[in-house]
Amino acid sequence: MVAALLRLRLALWRGALRRDTWRVVVLVLGGLYGLGMLAAALVGLAALAGAPIEVARAVVVAGGALLVLGWTLVPLLAFGVDPSLDPARFATLPVPPRPLAVGQLLGALLGVPGALTLLLGAGTALAWLRGPAAPALGVLGVVGGVVGVLTAVALGRLVTSAAAGVLGGRRAGEATAVVGVLALTLLGPAFAAAGAVVPAVDLDDLARALDVLAWTPLGLAWAAPADAAAGAWGTALVRLALAVAVLLALVLAWAAVLARRLVSARPPSAAAPAHRRDLLARLPEGPRWAVAARCLRYWRRDPRYVAAAASALALPVVLAALAGLGTLPAGALWVVGPVAGLLLGASLHNDVALDGPAFWAHLAAGLPGREDRAGRTAALLLWGLPLVVVASVVGAVVAGAPWSAGAADPGDWLGRAAGALGAALGLLLSGAGVSAVVSAVRPYPAQAAGDSPFSSPSGAALPGALAQLVTTGATGLLALPAVALALASALWPWCGALALVAGAGLGTLVVREGVRRGGALLDRRGPELLAAVRRDR
Repeated sequence: MVAALLRLRLALWRGALRRDTWRVVVLVLGGLYGLGMLAAALVGLAALAGAPIEVARAVVVAGGALLVLGWTLVPLLAFGVDPSLDPARFATLPVPPRPLAVGQLLGALLGVPGALTLLLGAGTALAWLRGPAAPALGVLGVVGGVVGVLTAVALGRLVTSAAAGVLGGRRAGEATAVVGVLALTLLGPAFAAAGAVVPAVDLDDLARALDVLAWTPLGLAWAAPADAAAGAWGTALVRLALAVAVLLALVLAWAAVLARRLVSARPPSAAAPAHRRDLLARLPEGPRWAVAARCLRYWRRDPRYVAAAASALALPVVLAALAGLGTLPAGALWVVGPVAGLLLGASLHNDVALDGPAFWAHLAAGLPGREDRAGRTAALLLWGLPLVVVASVVGAVVAGAPWSAGAADPGDWLGRAAGALGAALGLLLSGAGVSAVVSAVRPYPAQAAGDSPFSSPSGAALPGALAQLVTTGATGLLALPAVALALASALWPWCGALALVAGAGLGTLVVREGVRRGGALLDRRGPELLAAVRRDR
């Protein structure tokens, strides 16, 4: 049974590669990058063989614990990242849960991330090749590393399987998207705070914390070779036995969760909210406004769109936190509005792919491409424009503080604030216009409706990076006059008014031209776009 699951995993992988050339390119590039990172890590581990045992132990145990946490928490945020062996697909088959759990555990190691992680775990043995007992220490290091990697994968799969019922609902998906974006965007302030706190930590306290960590499931397997290298073979064998027991317990618990999932019905999705007389009810009649109403519902209810909006909303919090920690000067808050405008404007560069096969409805209805582009752009600007204005004003107030002692002349502050707002409007409007064209050229694979906004479909990394690079680069060039005048307003405040005019005026022209050109592309390439998004599914 386990062998059949592994063959199925390989067959699905080969089929995906044959179906899309981009996936082969991404696999090769990602594999080469991963091998480079792995080689650097192995060189560092080999260098630890000449370091004191306490140093090597601290590095390996702390790094191994972080690896286990990464395999546990990242799949929780990226729920559904690898749906090829989703347990729900075996619900109608007589598949025993324990072989299914073991097959999924080993199948997770067949991909590039799993294989590289397994090699890295086994490579920790390089740190213990020392003294006359080097061969025995190497074997113990390989066994401990493999057990540690399997523990990481099993714990991650157990957590995601147990959370499947909770995260399946739409509201929970929205909450997960927002929480995940906030967690990721707050990593910068967290590292900045850690950089300020770590130098003040007592090394004795750190050593005691590592001793405690070594007796937890996160560090048992990684600490066993260190004990053997220090001569405590009895303690090493006890830790390794406990690590194996933890792994077996995780697999059994995972099998129990899978057994319940295989016989339980899918939880019903949340009912649609009752119709309310809100902004959607006040939109004018017409095809473009019908598209705008649909897209506004997406921005409010689809976790993929919610995650994009949360990224821009979290940015002021991140910059304020960094400024409060002293990592950034308070003057950096002038850029809150412009950066938020850039992020929001570029958020529609793959909008057609997010529609997925449902894009056929636009083609079947004979919707003109210009109306499609205009509706999507209007939906973004209806809420994004006020947000960018507020972010620009708040950032300027906090950065400039015109009422504080020693502040610049109020007229100078108004000029700089107008410049920041002009740059923000220029980037938002230019980004929306560029996205209207880019999203009509060739959509790249995107998350399907209902998937986590943090999932990464196979073959999406390289084309996604290129599309984002083109979108942001073109947006920056088109908004360059407003951005340049905004920078000049720091020296000559009267340039701020010119930046505001340039940002609003040129940005409006870019939006109109982007909607026109993007609509023409959509009229000409609509069937090809539909075929592309269907193939990417």
